[in-house]
Amino acid sequence: MLFGTILKEEIVIIENLHKKYYSKDLYTIEGTVWSNLFDCEMEVRIDDETLIEYAEKCAQAMNSLSDETIDIICRAAKKYCLKMAELLAETGGSLDEEWFDMKTKVDENSPAREILKSVWLDLIIEKPKDNSIGYCLGGACGWEPEHGIEILIKDNKVLYVGAEEGHSAWSDFPKDDDWNFVNLI
Repeated sequence: MLFGTILKEEIVIIENLHKKYYSKDLYTIEGTVWSNLFDCEMEVRIDDETLIEYAEKCAQAMNSLSDETIDIICRAAKKYCLKMAELLAETGGSLDEEWFDMKTKVDENSPAREILKSVWLDLIIEKPKDNSIGYCLGGACGWEPEHGIEILIKDNKVLYVGAEEGHSAWSDFPKDDDWNFVNLI
């Protein structure tokens, strides 16, 4: 059954599944999932209807992230935000300008988890290239309205936090890439 997803524990993970068509033959499966991290429902985009069971595993993994993993995500996202603020300051701008949607002030002294107030993410599932559980949390962030934010996680390890580049959890991430903010923590 394509549009009714219940895990063995009888807990509905991904709800409201439907196809979103971009053309006659091009579509994604979309739905919603509860996010413990953001304490709200978030959109889910799945590349292929055959991946719904796998997507549920990804949603479970996302909702089971350890405090340590969440801290890594938040610290890396904060570094991304501070880098953009630094670049803006070099040109006379600041994150206080009207086109930035910062819900909280972010500076060197602010708690890293405060950054979560200024991100709006979807859970994005693509076909896995091996038996790993890999997914993307991607979407908008208050400090970079043009490029947004992309967080890639594979087997509960944060691989990438930075601008949305269309990476995959199976991409190669060089350790010397200063725009992958996981490398800077």
